[in-house]
Amino acid sequence: MKLLIVNIRNKYGFIQGFLFPTWKVEGAADYIANSSSYNTPELTNTSKAYEYYTYRLVARYVIEVKGKNVSEYLESELQFNELKHEAESGS
Repeated sequence: MKLLIVNIRNKYGFIQGFLFPTWKVEGAADYIANSSSYNTPELTNTSKAYEYYTYRLVARYVIEVKGKNVSEYLESELQFNELKHEAESGS
């Protein structure tokens, strides 16, 4: 997962790589790795692991359902809360 983060910083530049929202970078990294530290939503939704689970959920939704590639996902003006709602409701 960390390799994707390094690649993002290499592609977009060091500063821009840090300017992407955490939810986009970590969501893309977990999506590509096909794993995260939290794999089921039945546990507490107040944990940091759950937060990262939602990042991956949103990344998967944008890439698989909305048909964006990782670069389009990162560069988009998409809003996390709206996408999270869509992904959770299956819209």
